[in-house]
Amino acid sequence: MRLHETPTVEFKRELTDAVKRKIIAFANTQGGELYIGIDDDGTVIGLEHAHKTLEAVSSMLHDRIQPDILVHTYLNVEVIDDKEIVKISVSRGTKRPYHLKSKGMKPSGVFIRYGTSVTNASEENIRQMIMESDGTNFETMRILQQELTFQEATAVFEKQGLKFGPEQQRTLGIITEDGYYTNLGLLFSDQCEHTIKCARYLGNDKLNFDTSRSSF
Repeated sequence: MRLHETPTVEFKRELTDAVKRKIIAFANTQGGELYIGIDDDGTVIGLEHAHKTLEAVSSMLHDRIQPDILVHTYLNVEVIDDKEIVKISVSRGTKRPYHLKSKGMKPSGVFIRYGTSVTNASEENIRQMIMESDGTNFETMRILQQELTFQEATAVFEKQGLKFGPEQQRTLGIITEDGYYTNLGLLFSDQCEHTIKCARYLGNDKLNFDTSRSSF
């Protein structure tokens, strides 16, 4: 039996590291099916230990891809031409962009399908996926830059006798339930390049500013 690759069907002769990129690309685009044990030209090769391969794929998805992609995949062993292969069905994810855990939400770790090929997503692609997944609320949207520190914010909170650990950051919306920093987190962080200027009015008519005091 000879099969053919399409924008939603991909073949791999054996389990390799490239499988992660293929699955991420399917989840970030329109979904698809990946067959392990079939050559690129569609020839069914089969797997000697198909069930072990299936377990290895499951561990790979759990350990090396974020956010959790297992809920959008279905793995099973099938028999084609009397040979066992592993079929991985991937639906379009709801928390895109999916990415390599080791790379983060950067172009080097995010992949998309382009025809029958897999390519790195651009920063604009990634931002669009975030908007489609998170909505347009600025504060709660995940950010591409996830390496943030909070030394200044922590000092301010501690001065007021308040904790500023991960639990408090989740409550405030600085960190999502999945552990990603949001735009609000960026505003609190040491890496924030924005400033906030505050002023107060003289009287109640909101026509004149009190220029004697201001804070940043």
